[in-house]
Amino acid sequence: MTIMALRSKGVSVSGLTSKNITEYVGSTPFDHAFLLAEETPAVHSTLSAVVSSWKFWHVADPAIFAGNYPSTLYAFARVADEIETCVHKWLAGLTPQEQEAPTPTPAPVPA
Repeated sequence: MTIMALRSKGVSVSGLTSKNITEYVGSTPFDHAFLLAEETPAVHSTLSAVVSSWKFWHVADPAIFAGNYPSTLYAFARVADEIETCVHKWLAGLTPQEQEAPTPTPAPVPA
């Protein structure tokens, strides 16, 4: 349903997959993370190993909505709208320097 909601908003979903942040522990540093889950000590422990800054956005899980297809799609699209609003508010609070995309650091070449 998430894919359908993103498509309905005109978002390209080619190649998108869901991933757990634990897949990145020890391999990929992140500057920021945004979580749509409850804060727990376990989540804090995992995040501190991977991310320098994170925010918890308390957005309803649309998967708990029970209804027909159009109603469920609407619930997922509303959550996508909420997340988009959160992103815009977060971006508005950044300085111009923080808004610049960082230059990717090339992966080390194995010896």
